[in-house]
Amino acid sequence: FPEEVRGFIGRLTGPGENPGRYRFLPLVEGAALIALTYILWFLGRMYRLDGFLLMLYPLPGLIYGLRWTERWTRRFLLATASCLTIFMGPLFAVSFMCNHAPLVLGFVMGAHRRWPVAATVGAAAAGKVLGFAGLVAVSGVLLRPINPFEYLTMQVWVICTAVAKAWMRVRGVPMEEFVALTAAQTHGWIVAVVIMHSLATVGMTYVSTTILLTGLGKYLRVKPRVPKFVRLLYEASERGRLRGLKRTSQSEAASAGGGDKA
Repeated sequence: FPEEVRGFIGRLTGPGENPGRYRFLPLVEGAALIALTYILWFLGRMYRLDGFLLMLYPLPGLIYGLRWTERWTRRFLLATASCLTIFMGPLFAVSFMCNHAPLVLGFVMGAHRRWPVAATVGAAAAGKVLGFAGLVAVSGVLLRPINPFEYLTMQVWVICTAVAKAWMRVRGVPMEEFVALTAAQTHGWIVAVVIMHSLATVGMTYVSTTILLTGLGKYLRVKPRVPKFVRLLYEASERGRLRGLKRTSQSEAASAGGGDKA
């Protein structure tokens, strides 16, 4: 074990324990969390529960990465992809490696290297954008002769054209003035939508997973940076809790005083 990991194991097990006894602990935890990832993916993709489980997909990888090291996290992600390839097929494994693995790796790197929240979210979003491009490229190879990018371009062009014509009708602009998008403009819209979607998804995932992981406390070797507005919400909640306790104690004291007078 690296020295920082030995210290973390000593914190978990208490003084007097030999960290060498726990040399298989990362493997056991990794196997359990890979199984949890597979269960989440199976439920989400096979039973169409993505809307409920989307924010939980990266959670097992984040727990593993924040307990151990970046190098072991990369191995964990490769092992997870191998598991998904065997039990769900290569397309699901490619989707995991292109969509969720960059997000997990970006969060873990940001936590270990103590990056600011904005830098962590930006790095994870950039990885997700590159992963989307890789997913389209790999899907084109696996689904040959179908070209997914051509279908994507056509679909975006049709949507943009329909929205533009509807807006012209609302504004009362004659249809003769309609100018269709060029291929370059359509590709620009695709890039813009992918970037905005990645930033929004990564941002919401970071906030939700940070709230969940904060409760694990001492079980994480590296703690993620909590966004400022989440800290403010925690502080406001704590102040409200203390005010509630104070009012309760005052009311109990007043009731006790009234009973003594009686």
